[in-house]
Amino acid sequence: MSIFQKMLAVGLPSNVMELLAVSPTPLTASAHDALLTDAPRGYPDVLYKLGMSHLHRQEMGLARQRLAEAVNAKPSFVAARVALASACDLLAQHADAIEHIDAVLELVPARTASNTARPNRYWLLCAAGFCLERMGDSEAAKARYAEAVSIDAHDLFAPYRLAAIALASNELEAAVHHYRQILDQHPQEQAVRISLAHVLQLLKQHQEAVWEYEKAL
Repeated sequence: MSIFQKMLAVGLPSNVMELLAVSPTPLTASAHDALLTDAPRGYPDVLYKLGMSHLHRQEMGLARQRLAEAVNAKPSFVAARVALASACDLLAQHADAIEHIDAVLELVPARTASNTARPNRYWLLCAAGFCLERMGDSEAAKARYAEAVSIDAHDLFAPYRLAAIALASNELEAAVHHYRQILDQHPQEQAVRISLAHVLQLLKQHQEAVWEYEKAL
């Protein structure tokens, strides 16, 4: 099944930071040191900026510490929680990342499309699903992705991941279903159409496979 996984990985975000469009902040050494001096005062904005600077420096442990302090000081600080979830994910602390994502989910509108500013509900659900996948809980991940699709059927990330989970579990009929959902919205997705044709061959639905190959051509 590696061919399908390679196809599905092309162009997709590979971590929570990318999924939630978190942009670490580059600071000069003097600006970073100034924040370190102010950090003991416990101001959430200062701690957040310091955490984002550590994140840019790839000092993940320090980034997690400062962002956690910002969240503790101000639990409704959405940007800090999202950045903290990203840091936890990069540290392979996926359960902690989900905890912070779920806290943000309680603060965002119930239905927001994927093309609105992040973090929004669609991408938060995708991020939680992605963490659940890496924790090995594919059923819970599928539930998050399915909810994301119900919010926005046009974005590809959630249906791509649903198809990937189906392939990894050898649930070929389910993979066909997800592929067809993608092609209904994006008929020009050639990699999906070729993958669909491959799966139809494995299901011995040869005429349908030929038809999909011809459409790809």
